[in-house]
Formats: sequence, C-alpha cells, structure tokens
Amino acid sequence: MNGFNKVVSHWAHKEESPALVRGNQHLLLQAKEELSEEQAQTRASVGIQVPVREPAWPLKEALRTEDATVTVATAAAWLDL
Repeated sequence: MNGFNKVVSHWAHKEESPALVRGNQHLLLQAKEELSEEQAQTRASVGIQVPVREPAWPLKEALRTEDATVTVATAAAWLDL
C-alpha cells in the first residue's frame, strides 16, 4: 500500500489539487471499515467533487482485500501462469 500512499500524497500536494483533497487525504488512505459514518460521507463527497480520483478508492480496497487473503500457494499459482 506504500505505492498508493505515495500517489495520494502526490495528488494532494499538486498545485491544481483542490483544498478538499489536501485536507482529507487521510480518509483516502484509511481502510473502509476504519472510517466513521461521518468520515465515510466526507470521503464520498471528495470522490464526487474530484471524480478523476474516485476510481482509486475501490482499487485500493480491492488490493487490501486481495493482500489479506493471499497465501504462498495462491501466489505460486499466479507466478506459474
């Protein structure tokens, strides 16, 4: 997830990045289940107001899920493909 953190940080510090992203970048980095209801709503509003960055959130969550469930056997099977 370090790569995702770097990308979000890069987006947040770009000159054209809205202040909304800069102030809420931690919400993009937190796990979905760790967000309170208010934080989840704020994160969703950031996604609506900055739609080009919204696809990153579900991808990050999918990678987290995959990372948590991968085993040596499944990783070896992927490498054999």
